[in-house]
Amino acid sequence: MHRDSSVVLALAHELHPVRLSVSADGRRPVVDDYLLLEVMNINRAGPGLELAPKADPTDGWFDLVAATVDERDKLKRSLAGSVAGGKGKSTLALGNVRTVRL
Repeated sequence: MHRDSSVVLALAHELHPVRLSVSADGRRPVVDDYLLLEVMNINRAGPGLELAPKADPTDGWFDLVAATVDERDKLKRSLAGSVAGGKGKSTLALGNVRTVRL
């Protein structure tokens, strides 16, 4: 698991952004270039990447996790913290939502 997480961290340096329009809970869409966008119901993306430490699969909410191209360093810091075994330190979670439209 550590090896796989380390590979993801290494790839974060080279990720190409994808332009997306994202609207959560009926709010005005935000168009940006995203390196990562996850709608999560659990705290981990794969066995070793804790992206949404406060996610609760029983609360009826999704956790929206994102990093834009301007947040590449933030993404790398968060992934490095996860690889190092950090718990509850992800800064990528944007908040709880019920609906997301891409």
